[in-house]
Amino acid sequence: MPMEALLGFEQLPKNTAQTEAMNKLQKSLENASYFIELPSDAKCQQLEVLAESDMFKGIKGKGHGDLQYGFKFKCANPKALTKFDFPFFKFHLKSHQLKIEWVSQGVQKSATIRSSKPTFSL
Repeated sequence: MPMEALLGFEQLPKNTAQTEAMNKLQKSLENASYFIELPSDAKCQQLEVLAESDMFKGIKGKGHGDLQYGFKFKCANPKALTKFDFPFFKFHLKSHQLKIEWVSQGVQKSATIRSSKPTFSL
């Protein structure tokens, strides 16, 4: 995802406000629920999350600054995973869409989620 859509800039921070915004984003991404909400009936536990960006490492990129973001959950009741909400759209008004791909036990689906309707249903 372009950091521009999340922060309003995609180069290394130039001032204190940009540094604070980047640090806040990095901290927020430690909990995948900042990005995605799973149905509570699924009883999911976050196992890992990975948020990587050259900007987080203080490296000036050659082009656009991007975020690579992945997470892993273990769910006690995976049959309850019928819809997913993406709350990050509320916090990042420059984010307008998200392309997702879903693969699970014989189900494969892809969709473009829009900020105007931030829900994906199976």
